[in-house]
Amino acid sequence: MRANQETIKKAAKLAKKPIGDFIVLAHHRDPYYVGTPTDIKNAEWFANIWQRAGYLSGAHLRRVHYWIVSQRQVILMPDGLPYENTEKCWEGLGKASMKARYLGMVNIADILDNKNPDPHVHADYSTTEPNYGINVPEFDNPYIHLEGFNVADAQPYHLEVWCEKSTMNDVFMPLCDRYNANLVTFEGEVSLSACNDLIARIKSASGKPARVFYISDFDPAGNSMPVAMSRKVEYLLDLYGCDFDVRINALVLTAETIQEYNLPRKPIKDTENRGEAALFGNGAVELDALEALYPGELGNIVNAALSEYYNQAVFDEVMSEQEALRQSGTRQD
Repeated sequence: MRANQETIKKAAKLAKKPIGDFIVLAHHRDPYYVGTPTDIKNAEWFANIWQRAGYLSGAHLRRVHYWIVSQRQVILMPDGLPYENTEKCWEGLGKASMKARYLGMVNIADILDNKNPDPHVHADYSTTEPNYGINVPEFDNPYIHLEGFNVADAQPYHLEVWCEKSTMNDVFMPLCDRYNANLVTFEGEVSLSACNDLIARIKSASGKPARVFYISDFDPAGNSMPVAMSRKVEYLLDLYGCDFDVRINALVLTAETIQEYNLPRKPIKDTENRGEAALFGNGAVELDALEALYPGELGNIVNAALSEYYNQAVFDEVMSEQEALRQSGTRQD
């Protein structure tokens, strides 16, 4: 039986321990603990808005927001206050939509994540059995077309690199192309929609073991971001009954990386004190600092991580088989 708020409460009571010992995230954020009266009220409010607006699938939350504020008759929030074109109301909409999806009132896949760019897909899996055909525009120069014979299919792992910023794409793109790893860039906390898309890509990979390398700036206050993503993925795998081997590795930046490379913190506010502590004191550190002070090192770190799960011998074998098929198609007796 899948864990939920009721089973968690019972387990905590039986063990005589606080509920916090049985959940990973804060009470209001952990997907397994959704179900308070307030959660249900907010979820029902969003589900009603979703239906009234006529959305079935393929809509981004921002579109829902503008639909609400454009109605002639003011729409009230769950707390009875008017929904207005403000950040507070927008954030409330996002939280309510999350509760609605966790509680099954709105299909998770129906809400799109248009805030962030589409993933750069380098793991191209086949949907057909291996076969090949020959196009002969000129008899002396035929073209051999191969299908269902991709390198990604033969690799033992599904690989992805997730980064909180796109300014490092010039570093990651060549590596992801080399290792057939998908590259996902985003801002802030990873969305539920993005995690749902990840599960879909793993399914298309026939459920092979997946390794996701999480790359971000270092922020002591927000260092739980990879944990939050892991919890969402865990919940979705549980929800769909998928027994997949998925591991999310917080690769860089970590406290250990910052100490090893003696990286400076991000620019401080004018009101903060200057001096050595201001440069190397506690605080957030940006990825750009590593690349600026140690050019190429970020790429080396990612390369080492990906290469550990990539089988070069398999790549060579697939390339050899593809070439053999081409040669057999062009051979003249």
